[in-house]
Amino acid sequence: MARLKAPELQRQLRASLQAGRSLGTFIGIPSTISYELAALAGFDWVISDLEHGENEFSDLARAVVAFDGPVVARVSSPSAENISRALDRGAAGIMIPRISSFEDLDSALTALDYPPKGSRGVASYNRSASWGADQKALVEADPVSIVQVETRFAVNEIAEVVKNKRVDALFIGPLDLSYSLGVPRDYSSEVFQSAIASVLENCRSAKKPLGILATSAQDAKAYEKQGFDFLSLGSDSTSLLQAFKSQIEAIRNN
Repeated sequence: MARLKAPELQRQLRASLQAGRSLGTFIGIPSTISYELAALAGFDWVISDLEHGENEFSDLARAVVAFDGPVVARVSSPSAENISRALDRGAAGIMIPRISSFEDLDSALTALDYPPKGSRGVASYNRSASWGADQKALVEADPVSIVQVETRFAVNEIAEVVKNKRVDALFIGPLDLSYSLGVPRDYSSEVFQSAIASVLENCRSAKKPLGILATSAQDAKAYEKQGFDFLSLGSDSTSLLQAFKSQIEAIRNN
């Protein structure tokens, strides 16, 4: 079967996030094996983590081949350079972190698209254009934008953020958000729960898909009941560690 081209992967990712019950995971280990295993497990998409993982842009380029499905790049910062480099390497979408102002948001979203719609630099000798074999990719390119809600600004201005037509989806990082709200790791606090409720309500009103990081299947099911549309189930490293520990405990505790 022929590999899907960049615009096809972008459409697949956007449809998956909008359909609900969409599952992915963060990949932080710079090895194609992690992406192959994620594909075999049945994830709808994966997030190549360039912010907190061990990945470099070269690892992202290999990830797109190894997963053979939509790969989202979480860039280390929402700069035009980072976004452009990730898209050129074949990312179907960009997860935009640490938005603290509307200027940050507008700058990042503008970097997603080619002129005249945006400011992304145009080149065809890269993976996103099939190394020059797919000139239509330059016309049909429509990368998915996933804006992280992990700052006090993002929560306070969520009603305006979701109105932006170039925002495809939003994603809550519970750990970062709890620290930003002054309640580190206190996910049951009134401040944290109020923020979650506000984001959920505004995303529903604007019909924007909302995702969140779930560290366990139990949490994932609870988030689904709350109304989250897509979930990232932990990461490759945490899943591997949990698998090792559960096997060791099952043997040593019996």
